[in-house]
Amino acid sequence: MIDFQTLYTFIQTNTLAHGHYTHFLPKEDVRLKKVLQEALSSDANQGYFDGEPLSALAFIAPLEGDQRVDVIGPFFSLDNLPSATRIIQSILHDYPNATLHFFFPKDNTPMQSLMNAMNAKRHDDEFILHLSKTTDLPVSNERLVPLPKHHEEAVWNLHTHVFGQTYLTKENFFNDTQRTAYGYYHNGTLIGYGLLNRVSLTTTSIEVLAIDANYRGQNHGRKLLEELISMAFQERPIKRIELVVESLNNNALSLYKSVGFTILSHSLNYTLKK
Repeated sequence: MIDFQTLYTFIQTNTLAHGHYTHFLPKEDVRLKKVLQEALSSDANQGYFDGEPLSALAFIAPLEGDQRVDVIGPFFSLDNLPSATRIIQSILHDYPNATLHFFFPKDNTPMQSLMNAMNAKRHDDEFILHLSKTTDLPVSNERLVPLPKHHEEAVWNLHTHVFGQTYLTKENFFNDTQRTAYGYYHNGTLIGYGLLNRVSLTTTSIEVLAIDANYRGQNHGRKLLEELISMAFQERPIKRIELVVESLNNNALSLYKSVGFTILSHSLNYTLKK
């Protein structure tokens, strides 16, 4: 098994330092170390390593009864493409019925080369948007509060209905100390939610938000977004907020831009089956 220091040094040298960045890994050093330590010790996130000395690595998060596997990586340099290919082949061997999912920045040339070499299928791209604290937004009259324990199940049901199975589990949705779930109420009724993720000392991510289908088309989505923005800037002295949106989701993109978000980066989305 690989040791922590080797893993940490490899990530710093071959990924963050050269823009080979994945959105699964935080940029803040303290949190990065915590994530890597958890990845090494967790039974849920299996590690794959290739080369001696280390030349490529990846972690995976199996979902949907092993029908879907989110791949965190592989991390490698362009001259180690064969090592990354072997890692993907090993994952496919271990999960023959699964669809592998990959998300990475558009300018990540090594990953694009790997996806092309593996004949992976490209899906809708995603934009990472950001909003500066200087943006002044009105505060709505609706109610956004830290989610009460007795409403967690209702929010989780809404979340899985809207988004299906994602990298977010029920455990890290509600019990991760870096995340806070908020309930959005209208006339005392829970009609939506938002999840804030403190990704670094200066940045909070609006990781997910949704309104119950029965209340859509009534401007609640905008009000929820505005209150989440206000809450994010109130709870910590951050400089900006980030969120992710599919590039073809024009309604959501227009909404985010209307409150001041601008495009920070462009991400690619691929899947691969055996």
